[in-house]
Amino acid sequence: MYTGPQAECAVPRPRSASAWDLRKLDRSGYRETVPERGSGEARQLARNALWLGGGEVTARAVGFAISLYLARALDATGYGAVGIAAALVHVFDLLVRAGMAPPATREIARDAESLPEVFARVVGLRLVLALAVVAAVWLALPQLSSAFDVPPLLLALYALSLFPVAASGNWALRGLEAMSQVAAARILERLLVLAGVLLLVREGGRDLLRVPVVEVGAAAAIAAGYYVYLCRRQGRMLRIRFRASRWPGLLSEGVPVTLSLMSRSMYLQGDVLLLGWLATAESAGQFLVSQKLVLALAGVAVVLRDASFPATSRMVREDPAAALRLQAGMLRYALIALAPAVAVGLVFATPLVAALFGGEYDEAPRVLRIMLFTLTVVVLDGNLRTLLIAAAQPHPLPRADALAAGVHVVLGVALIPLWGAVGAAVACLAGECVAAALLARIVRDRLGSVPWERRALAPMLAAGLMAGVLATDWAGLPLRICAGGLVYAVAAIGLGALRRDELHQLASQLRDLTGSRRSG
Repeated sequence: MYTGPQAECAVPRPRSASAWDLRKLDRSGYRETVPERGSGEARQLARNALWLGGGEVTARAVGFAISLYLARALDATGYGAVGIAAALVHVFDLLVRAGMAPPATREIARDAESLPEVFARVVGLRLVLALAVVAAVWLALPQLSSAFDVPPLLLALYALSLFPVAASGNWALRGLEAMSQVAAARILERLLVLAGVLLLVREGGRDLLRVPVVEVGAAAAIAAGYYVYLCRRQGRMLRIRFRASRWPGLLSEGVPVTLSLMSRSMYLQGDVLLLGWLATAESAGQFLVSQKLVLALAGVAVVLRDASFPATSRMVREDPAAALRLQAGMLRYALIALAPAVAVGLVFATPLVAALFGGEYDEAPRVLRIMLFTLTVVVLDGNLRTLLIAAAQPHPLPRADALAAGVHVVLGVALIPLWGAVGAAVACLAGECVAAALLARIVRDRLGSVPWERRALAPMLAAGLMAGVLATDWAGLPLRICAGGLVYAVAAIGLGALRRDELHQLASQLRDLTGSRRSG
C-alpha cells in the first residue's frame, strides 16, 4: 500500500457526489502488478486484451481498406473534402461526448447496478449537446464551407453523425467488461461502411454525398444495437432523462477531459491543417501517409489501455501503488509488441512507403522515421492519462495539453516553412515529449512515482540491436528479418523485458481462457 505524503489525498472523490456516485467496493486490495496465475482478475484482463486486440486490429484493417477504396473512387478534391469534413466533425464530436465516457465507465466498473441511472443521465445530456452542436454547425455552414473549401451539404450530412455518437452505449459495455460485444460492434460498423461505399460510391462528384450517408447509417445501426443489448442485459427498457439540475455535476469532470482531448487533437488533425495553411496540400499528403501507418501501430497501446482501465479504476481507490505497477506493466507490454515494428520501419521506411502508397511520396519515409519515435512517447503519454482519469483526477490534463499544444504549434509555424512535412513531424515529436514530461510530474505528485524500472526500456534496446541486424547487408532480406526477430526475442528476454515466470504465467492464462471457452 502506498504510504507516501500523497496517500490520503491521492484519489479523492469527484467534485459532485450526486453526479458520479462512487459506491464502496466489496473487492479486496491488489498487491501484485499482474494478479496471481489463474486468478479471475488476471483471466478477465487477458480476455479483455484479447477481445479488444482482435477487434481493434480487424477494424483498423477494414478501415484502411475503406480509405484505399475511397482514395481511388473519389478524385483528389473529393477525397480531400471528405477528410476535411470528417476532421471538423471530429472536433464537434468531442464537444458532444463532453468527456463523460471515462468517469461513466469507471462508475459502472465499480458498481454495475448503477448502469440505468448513469445511462439515463449521460445519454440525455449528450443528446441535448448533439442537438445544439448540429444546429450551430448548420447555421455556420456558409462560413465553414468557405473557410475549409468543403461542400456545405457534405458537412451538413456528416454533422448528423453526432446523434449516433450521443446515443451510443459503447462506454457502458466497457464498464461491464463486455469486451467481446465491443469488439464485434466495432468490426461490424466498419464492415457496414465498407459494404456501403462499395455498393454506393463509384464516381467522385456524383457519389460524394453518399459517403456521409453510409457513415451515419452505420453509426446509427451500431448505436441501436448497443441499446438493445443493454436493455436485454438489464431486463427492461433503459430510460433517458433530461434533468438540467444534474448536468453541472456531470460536466465538472467531463469538461477538463474534453479540453484535454481538444488539445490532443493537435496530434491527429493539427499538423495537417498547419501544412495546408503554411505549405501545400502535397506536403500534407506526405505527412498523412506516415501518420496513418503510425496510428495503425498505436492501436496496440490503445487495446492495452482500454483493457486495463476497469482494473486500474478499481485498484487506484484502494492501492494506488498497485495501479501504478499495473500501468508500468502495460507500458512494457505495449513496447514489447511495438518495438520490432519500429525497428523495421526505421530501416525499411523507403521501400515500405513505396510499396503501400507509391513512389510519389518521396518525403514520407523521413517523416515516418521521426513519427516512429513519436509513437513511443505517445504510448507513455497514454498510460499516464489512464492513471489520472481512473483516479478521477483529470483536471490537470487541460493545462498540460495546452502547454504541449502551444509548443507543437509554435515549432510547427517555425519549421514547416523550412522543412515542410519533416518540420511538422519534428514539431509533433517535441509537443508529445513536453506532454509526457508534464504528465509524469503530475502523476508523481498526485499518485506517486511510476515504477518504470529499466525493464520498460528493454524492448527499445532490443529493437536497436534488431535494427542493426536488419540494416547490415550481410544476407538476403528474408534471412535478415528472421535473424533480426531472433535477436530481438533473445535480447528482450535477456534484458528483462519479459521474465520466464511471466511467459509461463501468460501461457497458463491463455490455456485457461481457451479451456473455459471450450467448456462454455
